Amino acid sequence: MPVGTNSPEQRLAALRAQYLSSLPETLATLEEQLMAWPAGHSVPKELHRKVHSLKGSAGGYGLKFVTMVCHRMEESINRGSPTGDHALHVDALLQHVDLIADYTASVASGGNSETDFLARLDDLESGRSKRRTRVLIVESGLSMRRAFRRLLGSRGVATSASGSGYEALGQLLRGHYDALLTSYETEDISGLSLAKAARACDEISDDLIVILVTSNEIEEFTRAVNHVVRKDRDLETSLIDALRSADLIR
Repeated sequence: MPVGTNSPEQRLAALRAQYLSSLPETLATLEEQLMAWPAGHSVPKELHRKVHSLKGSAGGYGLKFVTMVCHRMEESINRGSPTGDHALHVDALLQHVDLIADYTASVASGGNSETDFLARLDDLESGRSKRRTRVLIVESGLSMRRAFRRLLGSRGVATSASGSGYEALGQLLRGHYDALLTSYETEDISGLSLAKAARACDEISDDLIVILVTSNEIEEFTRAVNHVVRKDRDLETSLIDALRSADLIR
């Protein structure tokens, strides 16, 4: 018997398509909550509810892989980082969000195979204890912070992010980073001032690579900055080249 236009099957398919179309916004909110989770604080209740809600709703629409990833995220959130490294812990959770985003985009476009995504999930789980290049991103714009994080994450780089130069300085003092990627304009101080302050702190490694991203002309190159990257259409390429020249990625 042919399926009618108002059949339960078609209504369910329409609801599932609507759910998939709403997921990018849901995941963006989840990403914001993770990036705003301050070190030294217990997991925010709203963040925990968001992951739990996503796990349940995805299961209701037959997205078992999303439910599985959310279950892993819940376990990780509740357990905390075995090394006590909050920044690396959050980065691992953000990578799980990226995995959900890629998977649901594949499903929405007609993809069915979960094999590749299961392999990526296994890689995430097994790679937690491996030493990874770590970059602190300082950018006042949320969309640009996300763009930097996704670009670096695709290259296997662990990232933390902040919009505040003062907050970033505190993060540099509390944890080890291989590089500081800062825009010239932050929420409070200039990226150049942040770089100079970092160089003046004995507690921060002299090996820290500082990459300054700016749309301004820098008249005088300062020893506080290793690389200046122009904020133009070649930004991604220039940034990757700077990281390669510093031997931070291949």
